[in-house]
Amino acid sequence: MRRVLPSVFALAAVLWPAFAPPSASAATHAARVQDPQPLPASPPADALQRSHQLAQPGARHALLQRLVGEWDVAVRTLRDGAQPVAGRGRMQGTAILGGRYVQLDFTYELGGAAVAASQVLGYDALRERFTSSWRDTLTTWALECEGAPSPSWRDGMTLTGRIVEVADGSAQPCRIEIDLGDFEHITCRQLVGEGAAARAIQTQDWTRR
Repeated sequence: MRRVLPSVFALAAVLWPAFAPPSASAATHAARVQDPQPLPASPPADALQRSHQLAQPGARHALLQRLVGEWDVAVRTLRDGAQPVAGRGRMQGTAILGGRYVQLDFTYELGGAAVAASQVLGYDALRERFTSSWRDTLTTWALECEGAPSPSWRDGMTLTGRIVEVADGSAQPCRIEIDLGDFEHITCRQLVGEGAAARAIQTQDWTRR
């Protein structure tokens, strides 16, 4: 019996927490977990109405929709201390998301290499800015640019952003200038740098098919 008693007491010590009544702190925590949490307040009606209005395509979205269709593209890339590299291809413009954006899909050859690219142009009615998002098979990162409409926004737009330098990973200011012309022939230029010191690194001429 002397050898059995310690093991019995040890077993009771192990099982006691499982059968003991919950402590006050544990009961309070359980009550808090089971209490229903209040729902977040709904946005004011005027905020919902404004959100709905801003979500509707407007005149500046309609302007971008004029890029929908098939285009021939001539590309010319400029490099420091080297001859320009020219290429040709096509671009397909497609309206997406109910006319809120236009997606431009490019396929062209540049310096003997096949290039595919997608650009999404839109107008952010909340911040009142044109937006551009560019991706291509020459990189694995995006180029994001935006710009406020100018007084002559029906004729073109200027979008600014930052472009990554492959050599050291640094980002430099850049801008995209799009001359819409008569929507039969469009010129797009990409520049690196700021102000008058910016240099052109690529030009694209789009001609409607």
